[in-house]
Amino acid sequence: MISSSNAYKNQLNLNAISPKSKIVVDGVEYLGDVIKDAPKIKHSSTKFIGTFPVKTVNFSIYDLENELDFENKEIEVYKGIVVNNSIEYLKQGIFIPRASDIKTNISERTISFTNVQDRTQLLETAYTSQLDWNNNQTHTGLEIIQEICTRKNITLKNTDFAFADYDFKQPNFSETITDRGVIAAMAEIGGEIAIFDSNGELEIKSKYNTNHTIQRKKYEKLSYEKLITINTVVLGRNGINNDIVYPETIETERVEAKILDNPFVDLYREEMIEDVAEHIIGLSYTPFQIDGFVDGYMYELNDSVTIVDKNNNTFEAIILDLENTSRIKSKISAPKQDNTKTEYNLAGSNKESINQVKLDVDHINQEITALAEDVSENTRDIATVTQTANQIRQEVNRTEQRVEDLADSIELFSVDLAQENLVISTDKNSKPYNDATYNINYYGYFKGTQITPSVSISGSQTGITASSDSTKLMFTVSNLTAIANKTFTYDVAFSYTDTDTGTSYSVLKKVMVTLALQGETGPAGQNGADGTSTYFYVRYSKNASGNPMVVTPTSETEYMGVATTTSPTAPTSYSAYTWSKTKGAQGIQGPSGEDGTSSYLHIKWSEDGETFTPAEDGVPEGKTPARWQGTYVDTNPTDSTVFSDYDWVDTSIYVQEELNGLQNEINQSNANISDIRTDLHNNYSTTEEINAIQSHNEESINQLKEEYATLQQTSNQVQIQIGSILSNGVNKITTATGYTFDENGLNISKTGTEISNTLDNTGMYVRRNNEEMLGADTTGVRGINFWAKKYLRIGTNSRLEDYKTTRTGCFYVGGDN
Repeated sequence: MISSSNAYKNQLNLNAISPKSKIVVDGVEYLGDVIKDAPKIKHSSTKFIGTFPVKTVNFSIYDLENELDFENKEIEVYKGIVVNNSIEYLKQGIFIPRASDIKTNISERTISFTNVQDRTQLLETAYTSQLDWNNNQTHTGLEIIQEICTRKNITLKNTDFAFADYDFKQPNFSETITDRGVIAAMAEIGGEIAIFDSNGELEIKSKYNTNHTIQRKKYEKLSYEKLITINTVVLGRNGINNDIVYPETIETERVEAKILDNPFVDLYREEMIEDVAEHIIGLSYTPFQIDGFVDGYMYELNDSVTIVDKNNNTFEAIILDLENTSRIKSKISAPKQDNTKTEYNLAGSNKESINQVKLDVDHINQEITALAEDVSENTRDIATVTQTANQIRQEVNRTEQRVEDLADSIELFSVDLAQENLVISTDKNSKPYNDATYNINYYGYFKGTQITPSVSISGSQTGITASSDSTKLMFTVSNLTAIANKTFTYDVAFSYTDTDTGTSYSVLKKVMVTLALQGETGPAGQNGADGTSTYFYVRYSKNASGNPMVVTPTSETEYMGVATTTSPTAPTSYSAYTWSKTKGAQGIQGPSGEDGTSSYLHIKWSEDGETFTPAEDGVPEGKTPARWQGTYVDTNPTDSTVFSDYDWVDTSIYVQEELNGLQNEINQSNANISDIRTDLHNNYSTTEEINAIQSHNEESINQLKEEYATLQQTSNQVQIQIGSILSNGVNKITTATGYTFDENGLNISKTGTEISNTLDNTGMYVRRNNEEMLGADTTGVRGINFWAKKYLRIGTNSRLEDYKTTRTGCFYVGGDN
């Protein structure tokens, strides 16, 4: 897991974040204002152990001056989020683009980088070594790997990998093996993988427990399978049936890790298999995939996390595949490994000799000669067997007959249950909390084709009614009836009759039901602290400092100050308020058009991001608002009916940013626009050059838009909206909790609550279910019910208060006390 501060991790627990991107080349930082397409990183391991996968990145950047040259240079890629009003970046990796990875678009003045590899590419060279293996000399795993790192000027992150201290005899390296292949082979026999980490350091990495939990709200979709645990190690050679297996016998079904042609063990399999098995047997992983994951750029391969599914169940997962699918979202997974199956009756144990078979084919004489070699500790025997074409045909005929016999015994009818265990939550008296029906889907197959079998459920249990339909088993419970037994089993018989032959088939399945009883009531918690009333005050001023300030806004008051205190009396000092500008400055004059041609903004909508919304109830195709919004600008007033003409944005992604930083962003944007205008006037004259500058600033305006809007917009929409804000001020500010501040005033309310508060230029109003409870305006203060906990002051000299238990006192207090 990439190292980060605690504040960074806490920030990730928020429902919405806005990642930032940065790249660094030769010490120069390039931020979001010049990065056109945010970096997307992919790092995928095809195997559970023994791989050395390449990490790649795709991104594009503006090159307005035609001066950027990143070819063969190391690019550091960062992702970051705003933490405590500043951006904390996490390095994602170091990448080296080659000429074939780079494409320049002269008209748009952009450079695109595609599938740029990390430092792994530096190891795609033939392995050479100066280590001396003569006279049976040995070398440790650390010596072998460190020699490669020294020769390649690479930092080795960890020196404690599984076989670091093992004394190897001379390995059986092939002539074509690379440095990368040597490192991957070392990782394989230790049950590890090799990667370049985010800092560009080589790591031979075993499973790393991050102690981090991925909550359900952090991803869109999850699928996963059962835990797979390795209990067998097989060392073999490709194409030769003389595998060495450990352990030699096992009582349970074997789940193997098969290592073929590994140069470190190839000549010493019997002697090394127990050492290899010590590091691999017991390793486990859960095949899974998470889509639409928000925090995916925090992890590295072989990181272990806990995942919470939609039913609040948890499981441990090892990440073997990472891919950024958008600027915000990622996909993480651990693909299911390809199954290998060793013929254990043909395999040797770690004590047996090696047997090799070589086949020579004589096409002219139609003969095959098998040369069998048996090498034991002290002897070497070779035997030759020759078969003619007729003999082989006879063997094939006998084999075909055995296949037919075998087909008769293959299971033709089968049934799969979605689950075989059902857990029902109950109170301590075994009564379910709610009336509910628990469904278990089943799938019947006959000769590989899905069919609908007949179902019969045996077993009776007080409190549960068992039934079925054509797709599922159903178990219905009532919160009024206690379930008799805490654990019991239903026998479910599935049957099917072949309509062609009339043959009947049946399968028996079992469903175990377990009650999850309510635990004992825990001790009472401590009393909370006494509540304190808070008061919210608003003032207006024409100056940024707030001096002077007024209670009612006017056309000159461009600034609003707010204060929250525990005093029922508003602060009289302007310094007690936090001031923000609520009206933007006058926007700059836009550039004149070339020929006065009108431009048209076209907008259409889509439910799935692939097709327009259908025409219905008189609304044309694509005009019904939906999740995806598509836009484009041209000089034709008629909307295009071609889906790909539009730039599509998923409007379901919301960005939450702190409102108190909005003014600084707008001021910075004004300064940038002023600089751009000067630059255009002084240095650019052609339409192409001006368009290139406008395109360059599109990304910068997009990022400003994300700071104060709730929807991502396309570049043209952002330009339109920013121009409106700069000319007319902010129309509306909305927080993630639903608070709004617009031309109708400040509205403090939340969906699903009864109370709403409105503050505008006419006064302040508190409503409950739209009925006014309290109002304060030019007519005075009114309310449905006033409760003065101590006393009520009337005018200057009168006060009402609780005097004694059954009396109310009215006092003349006089003065200002």
